[in-house]
Amino acid sequence: MAVSINLGGGRGRGRRWRIDLSSPPVEAHQTGSKVGALFLILFSLVWGGFPTVGLFSMLGSGDAGPELFIFLIFPIIGIGILLFGIHSFLWRRGVAFDGRSFTVTESGLKGAKSWTEPLSAYEGVMRRTKRVKTKNSSYTLYMIDLIHPDPDRKINLYTDTTEAGFRGKWEEYSRELKLPAFEQGEGGMVRRDAADLDKSVGELIQEGKVEIDYDTLSRPAEGLAVDIEGDAIAITRTGPQNPWWGSLIAVLFPLIFVGVGFFASGLDLFGRVIFGGMGLLFELIFV
Repeated sequence: MAVSINLGGGRGRGRRWRIDLSSPPVEAHQTGSKVGALFLILFSLVWGGFPTVGLFSMLGSGDAGPELFIFLIFPIIGIGILLFGIHSFLWRRGVAFDGRSFTVTESGLKGAKSWTEPLSAYEGVMRRTKRVKTKNSSYTLYMIDLIHPDPDRKINLYTDTTEAGFRGKWEEYSRELKLPAFEQGEGGMVRRDAADLDKSVGELIQEGKVEIDYDTLSRPAEGLAVDIEGDAIAITRTGPQNPWWGSLIAVLFPLIFVGVGFFASGLDLFGRVIFGGMGLLFELIFV
């Protein structure tokens, strides 16, 4: 029995992944970014290691006061980052399809788990987009999922960062699996049978499969409020709100560490370097 192996690629877990279901049985495997996981592990050792060494050094010298126990925040956070890094390094996910059922296996730091669902248990093939924002960039993920009444049994069949071929792959999955195709429309979820994917909206309206009931003012654009009084239409801007308090906290929190490191009395040189250095590191991360 031939098994086709498709490796999920891209920069890190979840950025680029697809499985070809045209010739079952097929099996695809997805892993996390090993480089990213190693970076997290090394970063956690630096983040939690140096402050811990500094804390025990000061406690051993007898010059430390209770205020220095704030250093404990660093090893605590460091342990969390370390565990996440190890999990990312070990994480592996497999999806197998034999033509009648799907088997999904997943392993990581918590161990391995596996489950099997028949194809008949799935409601359809849904395409969606997800906007991802980071500190320095943003991008859109184009995703195709096999949807199930139990969200935990949903299977991601396709993820990419480019729109090219997105719709074609969605239609292809729907036809291959003989399942309805779903997508999010202006008025909610839109469902099409696999046999209707080649038909235009006009043809679907003529067949009575699409109902037209749309009010252009019923759903104003995000950030706007629309009020109708007689013949007058009032449009009011409602957002976005400026989260100034969040920015203020992000600036002041690192400055506290910088202030303790450079201006607090009673700290030796090592303590000043640790506090000041961590404050500057916080500034680079949060500001």
